[in-house]
Amino acid sequence: METDENGNPIEDDTQKPDPDDEKKFSQKDFNRMLQQRLARVKSTTETDPSIAEALATAQKAEKAALAREAEATKKATELLAERENLRTEATLEHLAVQNGVKPESIDRFLKVIDRSGIKKLEDGTLTGLEEAVKAAVKEDWAAGFITGRTVRGNPTNPPAGGGAKASENDDMNARIRAMSGR
Repeated sequence: METDENGNPIEDDTQKPDPDDEKKFSQKDFNRMLQQRLARVKSTTETDPSIAEALATAQKAEKAALAREAEATKKATELLAERENLRTEATLEHLAVQNGVKPESIDRFLKVIDRSGIKKLEDGTLTGLEEAVKAAVKEDWAAGFITGRTVRGNPTNPPAGGGAKASENDDMNARIRAMSGR
């Protein structure tokens, strides 16, 4: 601030604008001025080659980034699905062993069990796994997979008499093999 020869402050002759004296615009006027300003900026970017080139480069970069993001999302979804499948298989293997499936037969056993009852809840919990394994273990076709169960013939074509007695042809074939040293 300026002072006079006595050190007293000198008042500024310029007046501060009165807030009531500010120019006020209607919404319509404001929108019109905004549109004019945007048109000037747009015409500048269209006529100035460096701005247009920078804009085109930025748009290409944005498209590339969006493509990378979409690919990453797809890959993440695939990985999550694979993780879920591995989790399901590990749980089924554990349940199969608990229910007496021979370790060397687990892969084949799991390929043939009925999985239609296995459901995934909203919280990610899997249900129906134990029921699927227990139901499969009880089936006749599973006897060869289970420790301690014996298979009596082919379940789709059991031997005559329910497997209790071999046929005459089987006896004859056994004697021929014995005589020939096989």
